[in-house]
Amino acid sequence: MAVSVRIEDEAFSDIRYAELAEYTGLADSDHARSKMEHLWRQCTLERTYILSGFAVRKYLGPNGVDAIVRARLGVAVDGDQVRIRGTKGRIEWLQKLRDNGKKGGRPPRVRRKPSGSGGGSPSGSPELNPPAPAPAPAPAPAPAPAQEPDPEEEEPEAAPPRARKAPTGPQAEAVREFSAYFERATGAAPTLAQKHFVAFAGLVKKHGLPELLRRIANLEQRPPSWPPSPWDASTFTQHFDKLAKTPAPRAASGRVEPMHHTAYPEGDIPL
Repeated sequence: MAVSVRIEDEAFSDIRYAELAEYTGLADSDHARSKMEHLWRQCTLERTYILSGFAVRKYLGPNGVDAIVRARLGVAVDGDQVRIRGTKGRIEWLQKLRDNGKKGGRPPRVRRKPSGSGGGSPSGSPELNPPAPAPAPAPAPAPAPAQEPDPEEEEPEAAPPRARKAPTGPQAEAVREFSAYFERATGAAPTLAQKHFVAFAGLVKKHGLPELLRRIANLEQRPPSWPPSPWDASTFTQHFDKLAKTPAPRAASGRVEPMHHTAYPEGDIPL
């Protein structure tokens, strides 16, 4: 059975989709809303309110999990999973429809008795088997969630916190160098989570430690005009490519200061 998704009117004026587009690099809020439709449909198909981080990243990009949480359209749960907000009470219609279909079955076939075959019916008035009652109409698909805040939803029971794995090797050196930059820029240590360690490890593996250190130096010495510096760890890993090219030092303005007029005892000397 095909799964349909209908967007409620409130979703078109919800600022969170613009935030999601900003955090993921999508074109605009309409683009972000269309990506969310895939996640709502997947929740309906699986009859679940929680999707894996892989499913979220498939449609929202590598920064999808962090972006959907920052945009308040999802809640991170343990084990690289995300609870999609607003799904409770809106995705159950498909399973109810399937359950009702199993109970109904196929109506019995209607047969005509031939005229004059006996059974007490007058000639020329064929007796018909009574028709089976019409099946109840299927319920209309529930609309896609408008993604309004849903405090009535029960939060999943929190799992005991897992021990954070400390970075090692080149990854640890990259983290130390970035932390030193952040402390010099802000006077405080950065807030780092396991996802940041994983992101740094991926950058080191893909680009190498020297390249990572070079881009940290670019960020400190000649940061891009946007996003404004200082960058936190999430911004650094998300906008890593903006630091690939070392900006050239700014040239002098070329302004020539006027020379001071010197008075001579004999007066001005004409040239």
